[in-house]
Amino acid sequence: AAEDSAGPDPEPDVPIAEPIYVTEPVPVAEPVSSWSVPAPPIGAPPPAPVFAQTVAAPALPTGSFPDGIACDGISVWTANSGSSTVSRIDPVAGTKIDHPTGAGPRGIALDGTSVWITNTDANTVSRIDPVTHIRIDYPTGDGPQGITHDGSHVWVTNSRSNTVSRIDPGTGERAEYRVGNNPAGIVFDGWNLWVANFGSGTVSKIDPRQTPPDGAVHYTVGPNPFGIVFDSRNVWVTNFGSNTVCKIDLREQAPGNALHYMVGRNPRGLAYDGRDIWVANYTDGTVTCIDPDASDSAAFVTYPTGSNPCGVSSDGSRVWVTNSSANTVSMLERRSAPRNDALVIHDRRRTAD
Repeated sequence: AAEDSAGPDPEPDVPIAEPIYVTEPVPVAEPVSSWSVPAPPIGAPPPAPVFAQTVAAPALPTGSFPDGIACDGISVWTANSGSSTVSRIDPVAGTKIDHPTGAGPRGIALDGTSVWITNTDANTVSRIDPVTHIRIDYPTGDGPQGITHDGSHVWVTNSRSNTVSRIDPGTGERAEYRVGNNPAGIVFDGWNLWVANFGSGTVSKIDPRQTPPDGAVHYTVGPNPFGIVFDSRNVWVTNFGSNTVCKIDLREQAPGNALHYMVGRNPRGLAYDGRDIWVANYTDGTVTCIDPDASDSAAFVTYPTGSNPCGVSSDGSRVWVTNSSANTVSMLERRSAPRNDALVIHDRRRTAD
């Protein structure tokens, strides 16, 4: 059940800070590999309705310790916390371009025209124009981590100040909202913002039209919630400390009554591909595919990835996973329409049998 937020008196809006414009030379694309997944012949029968794992191509390298990941339909973007860069990967051409960011980039989001990256060690968020490569840095709270966009503002979780920053991309104006302890992931459901509070075992709900700076509503989930995603009906949260995910049905009168499902060890990132939920299991080196309508975890399917997967994203037909200790991204691709369809896993660590 929901409980009222408690805490010190709210602070006034943060004064507008002057954005920092950083113009970098246009990087030269670095060849990585030339590979593509061939399409099946026209009129060919669909694969058998079972999961078939094959290895058709290597994974793609990123910068050092990739974390957050996002897809724009053409490119895959990864925030590389160890090298303070964001990699733009063209999976068809097999090329990679690295753009400098602030220190310790972790979260990443796309707003349709720009790429936004949270710089945890610089207390800024970088806005990068993918055409001109111009970067603008905006100040945030302390320890920015998760990031999302609601159509007009950028929202950033500040893991060390227990707040969420709302940033106006046009003016740089910033307002702070109090949430739980050590906020991590954040998602927008079309109406409200939902924040996973790693240190509180809760998620916070913020209505951007009505919630005052200290008025977030908190719901109990599991230990150390980290990733969070919305599937058009439910909010899903990974509980890093209990090897579970929570499903919060927003249609229920008491959305705090979350359902818990077992997944791999230390689940972290989450993604929704339009049909299934994908969970990155950090310690196991796997991702788990969840049917949102399944009644228990016995119906879930788990696939190997690279070492210590962190972030997950989908472009609708493929799922991309950052492997933080391998400095790669793995790609999982469906090959047929049925739910129990064939899957192709691309991972540099593996070789064809």
